[in-house]
Amino acid sequence: CVVVETLDRSLVGCRSLAHGAGLGDGMQDAARHIEVIRELIAGLPADLRARVAAVGVTGQMHGVVAWSETRISPLATWQSTVRDLAEFQRVAPGLRHGFGVASLAQMAKAGALDGYTHAATIHDYLVWRLTGAAGTPVMDESDAASWGVYDLRARGFDRTVWRKLGIPEALMPRVVPIGSRAGTLSGDWGLPTGIPVMAAIGDNQASVAATAEHPADEIYLTLG
Repeated sequence: CVVVETLDRSLVGCRSLAHGAGLGDGMQDAARHIEVIRELIAGLPADLRARVAAVGVTGQMHGVVAWSETRISPLATWQSTVRDLAEFQRVAPGLRHGFGVASLAQMAKAGALDGYTHAATIHDYLVWRLTGAAGTPVMDESDAASWGVYDLRARGFDRTVWRKLGIPEALMPRVVPIGSRAGTLSGDWGLPTGIPVMAAIGDNQASVAATAEHPADEIYLTLG
């Protein structure tokens, strides 16, 4: 959790905690992540929290969680194994282990999506919670592209392939342009209510945004 001065991009507050959310095989406890985020925010100085003017969120872009009003699935991270990947690749050749749509297809085949109403990344889920936990969650288009079933022309998910993989179309998040405003802060998060909350962005994209000085002239290389 970091607090950045908007005028000069200087770091004025920073806190980190080990989440302890691991469940094995690339799966994590999504609810635990939200608990830790609340702890991180609460641990910042009160005067600093009172000055926060907007909220941005970043997270690991390939993972997926499904949820309803009353429950949330485990987080399938980019390290999760998709048992029937070869079968899904016959429908969508670009899918890989850990890609959000591949994990959802596996969950759908196992009947593990029954009763869920939404699906998105863990950071999209956080934004949904921050903005009042209502309506269809939004997903940044660069994150949507990382899920493996993306239509570049339509700038959204390929609905035909999505359906062929057996994933309920009702779970599909709403894809929004990069840098979109998702809503305003609602509820008790220890920050001023009503401030803007931006659509979440993937970790790799965020690292470029944080270090870029001349995007039109620079090349960015990520190793990991």
